[in-house]
Amino acid sequence: MKKIYVLVLVITLVSIFHINIEVLAASPHLQINEVYYDTIGTDSKEEWIELYNPTDLTIDLENYTILSDSDTSFTIPAVKVSPKSFFVIAKDQTGFHTMYDADPDLAGMSITLANVSDYVAIVDVAGNEIDSVSWGSSTYPGIIPNKGAEHAHSLERKELGGDTDDCSLDFVEISTPTPFAKYEKPLYSDSLELSELMPYPADASHEEFIEIHNKTDKAFDLSGWILDDAEGGSSSYMIPAGVEIAASGYLSFYHSLTGIFLNNDTDSARLFDPNGDLKSGTTYAKGQKDDSYALISGVWLWTDQSTPGKENQFVDTAIIKAAVATSTASAEKTVVSGRVTAWPGILSDQIFCLQADSKGYEIYNYHGEYPAIKEGDLVEVSGIPSTSGRIKTEAVGDVVLKSSDQIVSPKNVPISEVSEAYLDQYVKVKGRISKTSGDTFYLEDPVSATTVKIIIREATGIDKPSMGVGDFFAIAGIVSVYKNEYRILPFKLEDVTISSPDYLTSSYLPVAGGSEKIVLVLSISIFILWNLFLTTKKTRKSLPKPSPRW
Repeated sequence: MKKIYVLVLVITLVSIFHINIEVLAASPHLQINEVYYDTIGTDSKEEWIELYNPTDLTIDLENYTILSDSDTSFTIPAVKVSPKSFFVIAKDQTGFHTMYDADPDLAGMSITLANVSDYVAIVDVAGNEIDSVSWGSSTYPGIIPNKGAEHAHSLERKELGGDTDDCSLDFVEISTPTPFAKYEKPLYSDSLELSELMPYPADASHEEFIEIHNKTDKAFDLSGWILDDAEGGSSSYMIPAGVEIAASGYLSFYHSLTGIFLNNDTDSARLFDPNGDLKSGTTYAKGQKDDSYALISGVWLWTDQSTPGKENQFVDTAIIKAAVATSTASAEKTVVSGRVTAWPGILSDQIFCLQADSKGYEIYNYHGEYPAIKEGDLVEVSGIPSTSGRIKTEAVGDVVLKSSDQIVSPKNVPISEVSEAYLDQYVKVKGRISKTSGDTFYLEDPVSATTVKIIIREATGIDKPSMGVGDFFAIAGIVSVYKNEYRILPFKLEDVTISSPDYLTSSYLPVAGGSEKIVLVLSISIFILWNLFLTTKKTRKSLPKPSPRW
């Protein structure tokens, strides 16, 4: 019986040790935050690596090692990194100071970083890998590489403390390296707008195009800007590096280049900045063959005078009126009613969402012109339905307030059922984090192994909480679809909450966090030991008493 007690005790201790190792691996740790390897001048004088300590404790780096794919290792001397602090290790003190008018925390890094493909890993005194980043075709166990940075650019972690082991998600290329600072999402101008579309060419002598207009008196670099049609349509097109639009100029992008097909009847065209934020867009109903949908004097109109790459031409008033009448007559209006979930301006200035009994609606107005409505208001909407399911309004009066103050509760939906059936509806899902990067993360149903993408938009004011892979969360938001991928868009603070497994089964145990596992293992062990104790006690009582020896 003693052997059984010992066996149970050993199993318990081994389980707790294994879980603690797992928790330790997933807990906040020293990170490589930025790498500058293909420098503007001489690599041997200007390369540097930036570390970041996201924990609340000072980390002693003495005898830690930095590894590279193309060089020998570099052993760090007796230095420490303060809590929530950056620590820059440079190849050369003078070279770094010349660039930034500041000194690195440590100079003399002996490794050389390759420009095309390499990795950097930091290893502790026990030989455990703490963090790593790779780029190009270089491979490092368990790490997905970043494509790499151009000459004089650096790779910087998007989110302090964030780590998915996918460097293509965790790191971003920046044109101006920033030692001793976190990544700040760049701001982009509102000076670009879509100005003309050709969705329905009459024959092969013409080609579909989308035109951009630069409203400023300076040339504008379009590198990284994105053209797209309606959600769920063609794949988007990212404008490559080196493409520039002239001051006050017009630049047309043809289908043969972008691969974007504009529907002949109803579709949208959209322009996004490199951050993925919508900067300009329009939606059209069916026009005539060879007509352009053009922005003329601030109003989108059909015109038979196509002017790709040039200023849109003013056409005769009679022609404009006829085009407007044709466009309006070609699409019948529909009337829907429901309660407001995501109100105007929270997910986009141009849209808001309605929840009916069993259906959701996305309401769209190009100019974002709506009456004063808020969450829970019952409204009636008159507009033109599009092929994407959105309803387009033309005036403020198309949205009529009926009653107020009845907040809509989200529908509880399994992650595996998030699909077209719930499009534009307000739903709530529960699961554990499978991947996280920046304001985007994925929630997984541990039973079905299905995942759903969660995106927190900046306008919502929701601060993404600290989370790690395996943590359980409950997420509410609007179901949306982009490039055939369904995602959920939270729009208020209470939409993102820490949760717990619905059932204490092995399939619901989180990978990170670990406390639930420890409690379960201890509980099972105590239960087994208690039953063994009771069985032993009962057995002893039932044994016959030995006869007295005389």
